[in-house]
Amino acid sequence: MNLKVNTSEVIGAGEKIISLSNEIEKLINDLFNDINGLFENGAWQGISANKYAENIKNDPEELKKFCKTLRSYGGILVKSGNDLKNLTSKYQRYDKNLY
Repeated sequence: MNLKVNTSEVIGAGEKIISLSNEIEKLINDLFNDINGLFENGAWQGISANKYAENIKNDPEELKKFCKTLRSYGGILVKSGNDLKNLTSKYQRYDKNLY
């Protein structure tokens, strides 16, 4: 059985996913801070503001959970890539000792 893995690409993809999830979370924070600012400074009032606030009240936490899950997936890729890289070098050393 042959297994071919480009560990650098796996690790790089994991790191990119982690980085992007951090960027997404920052954008989410900025967005909801701006939206909350509309309510706090009175720029948006009335029925539509109340309806909107009611509809999105759980969104920030759900989106943060999504980002946390993405970071977890990225971490799994980084760890798996590093584990495979270590395993490969271990067996390469072992093979060299056989010959």
